[in-house]
Amino acid sequence: MTVLPYAVGDVFHLHMSPRTRLTLGGMPLEALEAALLTHPACAVTLWAGDARWACWGFLLPWEGLAEGWCVVGADVSTAPVPFLRTVFRWVRETCAALNLRRVQCHVRDRDDVARRFATYLGFRNEAVLPQYGPDGETYWLKSLLRPHGGW
Repeated sequence: MTVLPYAVGDVFHLHMSPRTRLTLGGMPLEALEAALLTHPACAVTLWAGDARWACWGFLLPWEGLAEGWCVVGADVSTAPVPFLRTVFRWVRETCAALNLRRVQCHVRDRDDVARRFATYLGFRNEAVLPQYGPDGETYWLKSLLRPHGGW
């Protein structure tokens, strides 16, 4: 597995399962791509051989704050532990490099896998957001705060 900087269009080349499509909750990938092109961001793509397995990163609305996102292809299920370790390490290293004090993400309430993934990364529940998503579903606002000793 290799982590490379996100290239325009990478997210459209992921082999997504029907479950992953449901996880996106109706959010058009075009909207994510537009945000990456028009806002300060830090994003990567996970490659295994010549296949894209996942894309993730941070949108950076202002100094010290990041909005995390992740789109996972179906192939990740063949090597979930290396994927989790790779994302965990990237999040910590990137938080330190960008001197972030807070990372937040929105996770669909019905998506148990995404909720466990965010918890593994260290995110904590901060607020429940009824009727929040583009699909009208309930989401959780989760946050990861810089520890006192730094990342």
